[in-house]
Amino acid sequence: MKFIKIINSFRDEYKSEFCGRQDSALLYGKYEVQPPLAKHIVYLPMPEEVMQNMISSYKGNFPNELLTLYRTMNGADLYWMVHSIGKNKIRIPRSCLSIYGVPLTYDRKHIEPYNICIEDLNRPEETPNNWLKFGSYYRPEDLTNRLDLYVDTCKNTVYSVENENMNCIVVDSWDSIDHCLCGINELLKGKN
Repeated sequence: MKFIKIINSFRDEYKSEFCGRQDSALLYGKYEVQPPLAKHIVYLPMPEEVMQNMISSYKGNFPNELLTLYRTMNGADLYWMVHSIGKNKIRIPRSCLSIYGVPLTYDRKHIEPYNICIEDLNRPEETPNNWLKFGSYYRPEDLTNRLDLYVDTCKNTVYSVENENMNCIVVDSWDSIDHCLCGINELLKGKN
């Protein structure tokens, strides 16, 4: 997958700004204001036993492309930005691209990915049953409207759907998870 090569290139790109390993993640790109902890957070690979439990708990086909990704990382939070909201311009950190994984601890002392099993439950009613929510992103020009990423587990086509809309209205589509993540990466890397 080309997207895995992009993630692996962070090692060279952020060699002087590698923030180190914190429990279950690799942190790339120093951030002067905390949080966020880093510009990119890549969670360590998903253990095989956890992956098998996740697959067996899912009612449909689990996409091979997503499993390939999980053998490299247990999700990621990329392109962190600090976004100001409201009249008082409250500053909140926001990951512009999240790939969901499976948290390995639940003590909240560790940084963990969003839980794909939980996030997949939060979907518009009209969402087809064979779609699996595996991530989300924000367009650089609109940090208030989150777009959820779904993969059609029968066709492997990926769709983005507005998170706040109760109807399942497709905004964008790609022919694979890799094309989706590479396209969103390209969109975000020049804006961050």
